[in-house]
Amino acid sequence: YSVQGAGMGEFERALRAINGGLAKKPPRNENALSNYQHRKQCYEFAVEYARKNAGIKYVFAPRNLGNNINSAESEYFPSLSIDGKELVFTRRVDNSNEDFYISRLDSNGAWDKARPMDGNVNTPMDECAQNISQDGQWLVFTANGRPTGYGDFDLYGSYLSSAGWSEAVNLGGLINSDQWDSQPCLSPDKRDLYFTSRRAGG
Repeated sequence: YSVQGAGMGEFERALRAINGGLAKKPPRNENALSNYQHRKQCYEFAVEYARKNAGIKYVFAPRNLGNNINSAESEYFPSLSIDGKELVFTRRVDNSNEDFYISRLDSNGAWDKARPMDGNVNTPMDECAQNISQDGQWLVFTANGRPTGYGDFDLYGSYLSSAGWSEAVNLGGLINSDQWDSQPCLSPDKRDLYFTSRRAGG
């Protein structure tokens, strides 16, 4: 079915298209039908959300997080723990080595001085494009050029213990491919992992 419009935020148009398609000729394939029904639910949610919030104006006004987070180096790929009190990001150290830094929100609502993550997750090789689980216990990230790699960029995991973050563990061949795999995102319950890939069909 043509569901044009969703990519441009025109969810009412997309919902009309998918409803029309499902009414005229529902897919026989169970996976395809499930996929379309999921899309329909997403479009319905978007339409209802827009209806409930009509007239509310959102102001995009980003604020610099200050010198405790930012430096003369490049900082990027931030992620927050679910309580919003722990910020993990990638910093390009000496304009070459990418490492993870962490900052915590103090009782006054200010970020403390960012420091390299404790433990063994940072190495002389690059670690970047991370996502911290919402409970703050898992870190899933991208690394390349490692002997355990399946391709040029793979997804790795690190786990928090009393000694800090563990050494990186390759997430294996069921997840990684011989292609570029990156930008991971964990679901809140840590049961689903979303990521980008250059593999066929990715």
